[in-house]
Amino acid sequence: FQQHQFSQAAIAWTTEVARFNPSAFPRYRAKEYLYNSSLAEAPLAGAVFDWNMSLAKGVTIKRECQPQQNGCSLQIQFDGSENVDFRNVSQISVLEPGSYVLRALVDTSGITTDQGVFIEVKDGESEGRLDVQSEQLKGSSGWREIRMPFKVEPNTNFINVAIRRKA
Repeated sequence: FQQHQFSQAAIAWTTEVARFNPSAFPRYRAKEYLYNSSLAEAPLAGAVFDWNMSLAKGVTIKRECQPQQNGCSLQIQFDGSENVDFRNVSQISVLEPGSYVLRALVDTSGITTDQGVFIEVKDGESEGRLDVQSEQLKGSSGWREIRMPFKVEPNTNFINVAIRRKA
């Protein structure tokens, strides 16, 4: 990936997934293009194609897993002590040109600021080629599905999917 051989890096990662995490392999890069999309596994630190979660002042990030479910959820809690420009949960994916839909299940509780949380999909090298954002999630709601259609053009080498909040 660091040598800008993006497709080859994605193929190498998929090969490793098949070898070390065979339960994830049947769907990954066949129907799902975000690795560990259900967060069933703890993200691998330093892995390019897994969730990257970094600390932010005034924000707590944690995985919550229920034994009876097939996946986990990610809880992001803002303590209100900082006006955070949050972009600390993201994942890179290499996609073939074409149309895609990002689907996420979200639940919000007590977001009272004028800036809500949203999901974005951007071209990893040039935002001008691809920049799609969900609605800003504010207030409190039960679990609901967000669907974000987007199109990858031939000159997009990889995308970055991130959970965001603007200051």
